[in-house]
Amino acid sequence: MKQDVIKNVIGRGSFFTELSAFFHLNYSYVIAIQNPYIRRRIVENEIDKEKIQLYKALVHSSCLMYSNEIEYGSIICPMSLISCNVKIGQFVVIDRMCNIGHDCIIHDFVTLAPSVTLSGHCEIDSNVYIGSGVLLKENVHICSDVTVGIGATVIKDITESGTYAGVPAIKIKDISKKGQII
Repeated sequence: MKQDVIKNVIGRGSFFTELSAFFHLNYSYVIAIQNPYIRRRIVENEIDKEKIQLYKALVHSSCLMYSNEIEYGSIICPMSLISCNVKIGQFVVIDRMCNIGHDCIIHDFVTLAPSVTLSGHCEIDSNVYIGSGVLLKENVHICSDVTVGIGATVIKDITESGTYAGVPAIKIKDISKKGQII
């Protein structure tokens, strides 16, 4: 059923056809769809950036420390803590109660599900989905096109695309096609 919904969203005409009536009202938008591949497809193929204003959103109950860079289209949800010197790319979703340590770099189209903890100096490349409760040890790098399952603990770099799970996190599945997330 989930795949049918995804096909309906990205497989037929414009996703925003039904919402087009709102676009003339000078609203700003954030696209907070959890799947980074669908989010990227909508941003790249469905949005006329000349007509729609995208912005970055920080919910007031989150804490953002100094010297951070957050690009447009990103959202930081309630009760998240973003430490100092963090760089967050475009169209990133940081869900509730995440803790991002100092000097982390999060590239475009990354999703952090609720209660993810990144220790200091972590880097996450584009198109990555990190499940609820995942812990990343300091100085860990995750390459593009990776899914990390719920509750995993990442203690070393992830250098190959795929799905990872467990404590410590190990590769459990190759990504057979672009956009696959479990």
